[in-house]
Order: sequence, then structure tokens, then C-alpha cells
Amino acid sequence: MGPSRPPGNRRHDGGLCSKFRASNGTKIRHGNTDCNGQCSKAHRISVASEFPTNTDTAPQAILPGTTVTFTALYTGSLGNQITLTLSAGSRANTWRLTVSLPGLQSEVYDNISGSGADFWAAQAQAVNQGQGPQRGPSQLIAASAGGATMAPTAFSTVLCATAAGTDGATDVAAMTLVGLDSPPRSGMYALRGQGCGIAILADADDPDYWTTQAEFGLEEGIYMILTGPTSDTIQNAVTVKQQAGLDSWRPPKTPSRPGTDFDSLLLSEGGDLVGTAARDV
Repeated sequence: MGPSRPPGNRRHDGGLCSKFRASNGTKIRHGNTDCNGQCSKAHRISVASEFPTNTDTAPQAILPGTTVTFTALYTGSLGNQITLTLSAGSRANTWRLTVSLPGLQSEVYDNISGSGADFWAAQAQAVNQGQGPQRGPSQLIAASAGGATMAPTAFSTVLCATAAGTDGATDVAAMTLVGLDSPPRSGMYALRGQGCGIAILADADDPDYWTTQAEFGLEEGIYMILTGPTSDTIQNAVTVKQQAGLDSWRPPKTPSRPGTDFDSLLLSEGGDLVGTAARDV
């Protein structure tokens, strides 16, 4: 779950692993690769793009019979797991909104008071602006009262009740991720001149593009990490690498698994080697 963003660098701040904490089964997500690399002590991740198709969408819920709308701050299918619950507040005649995503601490907006339009406006303000230093704005959703005037009633709903979030990965292939080397550069070529030492195209597991990636790495002085299919074996990875004609002169890094002596471990999502290589620079 995360919006597409322009080329750039970011250092490990501990927050990305919580937001992109695990693979959701969707390939070609830099969040999955970032999380694996950062949790393996990678120091800095450079991101060229997430989904170049710009077809990823954010989940949204409109309360039935109202204009009250909740929308995820980030696009992607992970937000479909967010739940919203309105229940009685700690103080009399108030309400509590709880926003939950499995694996993260729930966001609780307590003691929201008011009736009719005043309540829905106060709820949206609490979510969007926070309730003070101890309860800041939501890091997951945005809320809109939409001019609602009815009396509040308890509810529990999933954020994707009205529209499900999508990852935008349809029809994105290795060729898309490699991109074009002419202005405006796209895909891998957007990393030209970014000062990267190590790079990986997340889940670009088509061996027809491995030599293209290796050539780019030699031109830019980048150690390219290649990716193989999920559940691949070391024996098959070695065979496919040889068939692809990949034979870079760059000395390989120390492999993170004993018994491997080829240039790059071929792992889906590239987790182990990203961290191992980053510790060597």
C-alpha cells in the first residue's frame, strides 16, 4: 500500500517496514523489496517508481444512506484490510472511532461529541487533524462529513465496502520495469545519475532482461541484483542464468547462503541479498 512517487532516495527510518511489512502476494511492489532490504539492515533505498501504469486505487467506504466518506491515504490492496468501528466513547454522550489494520496499533479517536452535522464534522476533524499531541492525524485514512446531518449510530465496516483498493500491477512486466532510456526516462533508467550503488527491479523475473540490467549496472557503476521466480531452486537459477548468457566481469559479493557461487542470488523480492550487499558498502 503506497502511492507512486518520483525517483529519489530515502534512508531507513523504521517506518517503512511497518507500512509495507509483508508481501500481499502481489508481484512488482517496491514496498515488499524495501521492507525485506531494510529489515536486513540496508542503509538507503532508491526508488525509481512503483507501478508505472498509474492504475492503482485507494479503498473507500461511504456509510450506507449517508454522505460520510472514509478513504485510504495510500493506494493498494493492503488498505482493504482496514476496519472502521464507531462505538460509545469513554465519556457520557460521546463516541469513539477506531481505525484498525492488522499488524499495526489501532488509531483511536475518543470522546467525539456533538449531534447531527456537528458530530460528523467533529469526527472528520479528529481523523484529519488529530485530537492533540497524544492522538495526531490518522496515518491510514482521510474522512469527510460530506454535509451529513443524521444522528450518529454505532457501526463497523471495512474500508473497501464501497470501492476496493487495487495495486495497479495488471500488465506490468519486466519490460515495463526496465523502461526507456530516453527523456523522460522511465523504469530502471530513471536511476541514471541517482548515485545508486545497488539496485533491484522488484520481481522482474524474466531472464530475457537480465543482461540488459547487467549492462546498465556496468554503465552506472551499480551492483544489480537480479530476481528469479517465487520458490525457485539454486540449481534452476544457475541453469537459467547460464542460458541467459549473463557473465558480468564485476566480482560477485559474498553470497548469503553457503554453496552458491554465481553472481547474484535469484530470490523473489530479492530480500536476502539486498541486505547483504548493503552491509558491504
